[in-house]
Amino acid sequence: MLWRASISSLKFYENVKLNVFEDIAKDHIKSNNPGMKDDFSVMLAYFDELDGRRIIPNPQHARIENVNYYIFYLSGFVVYIKVDKRQTRGCQRKFLLSQGSELAIVSRPFNSSHERMLLSRLIKTIKR
Repeated sequence: MLWRASISSLKFYENVKLNVFEDIAKDHIKSNNPGMKDDFSVMLAYFDELDGRRIIPNPQHARIENVNYYIFYLSGFVVYIKVDKRQTRGCQRKFLLSQGSELAIVSRPFNSSHERMLLSRLIKTIKR
């Protein structure tokens, strides 16, 4: 998903630029090798309070504890994919997807989230 977004010419994915990581991601895909735990680490979250609403805003870049991530929104789920040579830090390490580990999904409140504020501003702009 990350690599496809980075090579896409669609405006929806314009914020996703892998740069030096593009070839690395492509090699992982070609060799069917997910890499080590800290290669393109993935964490999942789920927005509660959506009440059946389906939101899929554009993917965004974010820095979490000085580590670079791309965030994809998938109809209530939030996918954080690390794009950085530095390791995932702190308590986030226990939420990384990895083979042989239990799936952990963080629950996030939507109504008080940064994303809700951004979507509200976007909707107001569109209605003008």
